[in-house]
Amino acid sequence: VLKRHVTEGGRVNGISDCTVVDYAGIAADPDFDAYLAVLAGVDLSRLSPAEDLALWMNAYNALCINHIVTCVRAGQPEPESILGLKKGGTPIWDQEAGVVGGKPYSLNQVEHDQLRKRWNEPMVHACIVCASASCPNLRREAFVADRLAAQMADQFSA
Repeated sequence: VLKRHVTEGGRVNGISDCTVVDYAGIAADPDFDAYLAVLAGVDLSRLSPAEDLALWMNAYNALCINHIVTCVRAGQPEPESILGLKKGGTPIWDQEAGVVGGKPYSLNQVEHDQLRKRWNEPMVHACIVCASASCPNLRREAFVADRLAAQMADQFSA
């Protein structure tokens, strides 16, 4: 999904050398929904530590993308900023973003409860992307356990 719908070297809101996400393309891609279904049903207890960390970083990125995809599917224009997706005074970060391992999560719960509290790893911040041109660039590939250290180091140095 990422390789098909994420382009490097774009320009967003005057910021150059950004990755650009084709949210309409993701919204129409059944593989994205299939991935969200895998996240929802994953048995977290069966994951190795590297698989667990990769899963939670990938989950954060996918669930963040899903907030915008939901707007696109509802026929709304893509927001100028993800911050514009506030609902009834609830910031986007605190809204339910999706299900992982059978439990609903907000982006803040994924970031703070699953990533920051459990992993003493500063590079995590460079690996999760908040759908903003001012955030780190979204990778065109998912994080995977057998290459996780190299992927994270690459993302941190980018």
